[in-house]
Amino acid sequence: SERRLDPRLIRVQRIGGLIAVAVVAVVFLAGIGIAFAADVPSWILGITLASWALLIGTLTFAAMAWPPLAWARASYRVDAEGLHIRRGVWWREMLRVPRSRVQHTDVSQGPVERTFGLSTLVVHTAGTHHASIQLEGLDLPTGGETILFVDCEAAFYRTSYSRAFALLLKKAGVEFGLMAEQW
Repeated sequence: SERRLDPRLIRVQRIGGLIAVAVVAVVFLAGIGIAFAADVPSWILGITLASWALLIGTLTFAAMAWPPLAWARASYRVDAEGLHIRRGVWWREMLRVPRSRVQHTDVSQGPVERTFGLSTLVVHTAGTHHASIQLEGLDLPTGGETILFVDCEAAFYRTSYSRAFALLLKKAGVEFGLMAEQW
């Protein structure tokens, strides 16, 4: 069944957007300060300042309004075939990652995500188009469950020395961690 991303992702994206707006505002203000120091005519400074206010207002609105829209239109599903991701507000994107194409997975967390207990799952696949796919907004337990499901199942069904070695260890009666049930 389709799973929603964690709603805390909205706050994480809003904070990230506001940080980006603050950086743009500071850079733009520095430019205005340099123009003021260079004795630029006041009418140009006025237009520049009005443009700055309009830009910052628009970016702030977008940083606050966009995340709930994006969250409402994003979902994912992990099933026997692999990972399915739906996302996009204006341009809808439906990604399907078959288990047989999964090479490995990574989990990343920025400082804001870590504060809210969220993570981003990065699935690396064979091939060049969409060679790595990110799914952000997973809480740590769900992220861990998804990673184990995608990665372990992909490793189990892929013919490789790793699988053969794991089966050999199993026959020898060696237990080895979380993957004991998978092999």
